[in-house]
Amino acid sequence: MSAANADRIRPITAEDADELARLEALVEPTPWKAKDFEDVLKNNWHGRVLLAADGTIVAWAVVMPNLDEAELLTIGVRPDLQGQGLGRAMLNAVLVLIDDEKRVCCHLEVRESNTRSMKRAALCASAFARTITVLLRAANTRC
Repeated sequence: MSAANADRIRPITAEDADELARLEALVEPTPWKAKDFEDVLKNNWHGRVLLAADGTIVAWAVVMPNLDEAELLTIGVRPDLQGQGLGRAMLNAVLVLIDDEKRVCCHLEVRESNTRSMKRAALCASAFARTITVLLRAANTRC
């Protein structure tokens, strides 16, 4: 699967919550629970999933709009598919979404140990007409 499959990105649905929680637990030391993903819909936040050709979820992202800004709350890629540009495709998709909404910036947290995500955030920041604020956090913590 490649980032060229970005046309398989769709909004999160309530039916996705359990699978997203399962996948999140594979990649995040402090993972979201199914209820957290259900709350995305209740709060009118922007949640997106990237689907494989067989319809399974391979990547996801959640953005919380806040006035004229946004915050990337979670983003992940199934462990066996990492390093193929899928995280970049998800980040680009949500940045386009918030750019279309004329948000002035997007904040995101990155674990200090996640150098690949730090590089991805820097590359994406240069491609959009907004500032991406990257907040570092120690491994195994949640802000």
